[in-house]
Amino acid sequence: MKKFNYIFLILSVFLIWNCKENSNLNTATEQKNDPQPEAVKGPDSSQDLKWLQGSWLNEDKTTIETWAIQGDSLSGNVFSSAAQKITEVLSIKKVNDTWSYAARVLDQNSGNTIQFTMTKYTSGEIAFENSKHDFPNRLSYTQMDEKTIMVNISGNNNPTVEYKMFKLD
Repeated sequence: MKKFNYIFLILSVFLIWNCKENSNLNTATEQKNDPQPEAVKGPDSSQDLKWLQGSWLNEDKTTIETWAIQGDSLSGNVFSSAAQKITEVLSIKKVNDTWSYAARVLDQNSGNTIQFTMTKYTSGEIAFENSKHDFPNRLSYTQMDEKTIMVNISGNNNPTVEYKMFKLD
């Protein structure tokens, strides 16, 4: 009887280990097959995005987002009036013929930068996606007029966040 219990224990451990390995393999395969956003050509230069340049006050007056053209890229940040400090560091730049949006939220993701690929570009709208990020997966800026921009942030079964920003300068 002891011999039977010992063999049963070894077989159980082997089956559990094998199921775990197959589960990890399936997860890796699912992640590999997760469709990545299709990149678009994007603007010819950062000058084509000059409509985004400047300081923008969020409609609820809690943040100011500032963008500046620096060479062939835009650099930006988000200032929180509640925290009285910069809470995000942003950039839009061309990397290997693909435009990307990078965001580093200073108190999230261990301070790591999250990259998004440009998926839409017109003379007054840009959109970026990263399907592997938890939230957001998509963000866009749409110029309503010279003094107003609409921002849309969405993804992963979270409610879409949409707000206006008004130019300060």
